[in-house]
Amino acid sequence: MPSGGAAHQSASAGAGVGANSIHALVIHSWSAHTTEIAIVFLVVLVESVLVTALIMAMRSRRRLIQQLQQEHEDMERTVQKRTAELKALNTRLTEISIREPLTGVYNRRYLDDMAVREFGRCRRASVPLAIAVLDVDYFKQYNDTYGHQMGDECLKQIAEALTQCVHRPSDVVARYGGDEFMVILPSTDLIAAKILASRMVEAVSQLHISHEASPVAGVVTVSLGLAVVVRWTHELESVNQLFELADKQLYAAKEAGRNQFAALGIP
Repeated sequence: MPSGGAAHQSASAGAGVGANSIHALVIHSWSAHTTEIAIVFLVVLVESVLVTALIMAMRSRRRLIQQLQQEHEDMERTVQKRTAELKALNTRLTEISIREPLTGVYNRRYLDDMAVREFGRCRRASVPLAIAVLDVDYFKQYNDTYGHQMGDECLKQIAEALTQCVHRPSDVVARYGGDEFMVILPSTDLIAAKILASRMVEAVSQLHISHEASPVAGVVTVSLGLAVVVRWTHELESVNQLFELADKQLYAAKEAGRNQFAALGIP
């Protein structure tokens, strides 16, 4: 039988082994728990990084979309502005191409185009068409007396006075050449055309532009010939015929003493 000392040593040794086992188990358990915590922390950290990266990516994408939208809006405004500028420039160029540079009224080319167009339109619609031809009385003598620069200024004032006499967009006042002007009055009957003709003759004389070389008056005056198609017949085939009839009335006004108008209504 073992002695008491041996038994005590054996018991002590067993206790030591048990304590060591418990200690080792505790350490192992703590290490496993720590590893789990570390893994969880790492997972949370990775998730946080991913979420942060996703949020930043979404914000960046939103900013990029906003930037692209802003650039698109800026581009649209720029295109609209350039389009408006080009349209205005094109309108201006068109105006320049149909305007007479000295007086600013329509030029002969535009007059010819509109005369043909309105002749055809009024004929198809069976509505009246009036054409007036006028020139400045003794304009050569005016230039000889006052000079061509003053003559140009005189034509400018006359053109402005004639323009003020008509008010409809369809009415056309044009410089035909030299001191000769023409006026197209669509849908204007004989009575209304005579009123306008009288108004134009009066408007020029009321400018009170001195003309000492004129035997008619001491101021610049005009003579006007008027031809009005009242009813359309087969005898009038072109607008040139209407021009010729108005021109004949112009000479009739001159022969009658100038500073007046003569009119013809074509039945």
